[in-house]
Amino acid sequence: MDALQATVLRAMLSKKGWYEYSELVTPDVLTNTNVQSLYAHLSNMHSKSEGDLSPEALRLDIKATYRQGETRADELCDLVSDVSRAGEVENNALRDSVQKFVQRELLARAAREIATSLSDEFVDVHAIAGLVTRAVDVGESVHTTVVDALEGALPGETDDRPGIIGLGLSPELDRVLGGGAAAGELLVFVAPPARGKTSYLCAVGARAASEGRKVLHVTLEVSAVRVNRRYDSAWSMLKREEMIERPMVVSAARKRVVASGGRVIIKDWSYLDGGCSPADVKGLVRKLRSDGIDIDMVIIDYLELMTPNRGQAMSRKEVRHILGQQIKEVRSTAVALQIPVITAWQINRAGSEVDTVTMAHVSECYDLNKHADIILGLNQSVGEAENNQMRVGVLKQRDNTARPQVTVRSDLDRCVVGPLQQEEVDEDSTVDATAAS
Repeated sequence: MDALQATVLRAMLSKKGWYEYSELVTPDVLTNTNVQSLYAHLSNMHSKSEGDLSPEALRLDIKATYRQGETRADELCDLVSDVSRAGEVENNALRDSVQKFVQRELLARAAREIATSLSDEFVDVHAIAGLVTRAVDVGESVHTTVVDALEGALPGETDDRPGIIGLGLSPELDRVLGGGAAAGELLVFVAPPARGKTSYLCAVGARAASEGRKVLHVTLEVSAVRVNRRYDSAWSMLKREEMIERPMVVSAARKRVVASGGRVIIKDWSYLDGGCSPADVKGLVRKLRSDGIDIDMVIIDYLELMTPNRGQAMSRKEVRHILGQQIKEVRSTAVALQIPVITAWQINRAGSEVDTVTMAHVSECYDLNKHADIILGLNQSVGEAENNQMRVGVLKQRDNTARPQVTVRSDLDRCVVGPLQQEEVDEDSTVDATAAS
């Protein structure tokens, strides 16, 4: 047994060390069967003991397991001696080394799987991908501790919803939502077809960028060019044909966003059969961050078109059966990236023409109701549509029992959503003023 494994197993004799490293160091990454057997003894003893373990107790457990004189017991006891002689290392430094060791072992296993299976008739691609994904996850793993509720920070001393970004659709709606969507939260707009889900996603992204935020907009339904036009419309408050006639107005609107420090990065995955996975989004955000673009918000248009992390080689019918897993993975992505993820979901056929959306209308995959942090329904009658009005109903939020419906001005032709009392767009004076600015 090498020195690193001995040092790790020594740390894992204590209950604190066991909780610290057992999620990283699993039997399949240890180098030989004797070390794996020693790990099994540790695991069994920790499951029965509430305190730390000693080398002597470990030796007794080994000797009690094997018959007297059996050489396996002597071999394991020799390993215990190696463990007891290992030096103690400060936890943070040791954890970094353990993460690197486990990553290398998992990648080595993946390499062996590739080398041995390429000549076989069937290659288990998912098994190999699983090893690589585990290696990535180990590298991203961070040290966590429990919190004693009686010793935790008092209300107001720490931010329990960090990184809140207002939606900008209505001051009243942001107030009800405690400021908006926070880091690590999944917010979902639910609506029937053609009620404006994409326009609302673009309106939220446009407002965030106008306030200096950096937004990643992943489109799985329409082309990047069409998404770009919706952002231009939201910033300039012009219809498509008006933007064609007044391109300088659009240019001026873009310059104001640039001056604020905001950006919108559009990634077009609409051409992929089955869309992209949450892992693809996570990897793209990390790549952008490594390039110096610190993404503050992710918008996915829309969640139902994504494919789970297990791979893209599946039919849409297969994807339907694992929608719940994909929703959990998207929320996990928000937590891992520590930014809000804003997306949309089309309700089931039974609610395709309703004026008011309820939780029952998203019952085709109830996991959405369970795992999303905030769910907003887009509610509209024929009369409200004619008057450019929308009722945004709060179907769920984790931190408040309020379930109001907030009426907003909803001009989908201009991708503009705002307070109801906001003045109507003057197609001549407002546009000219914008161009002049």
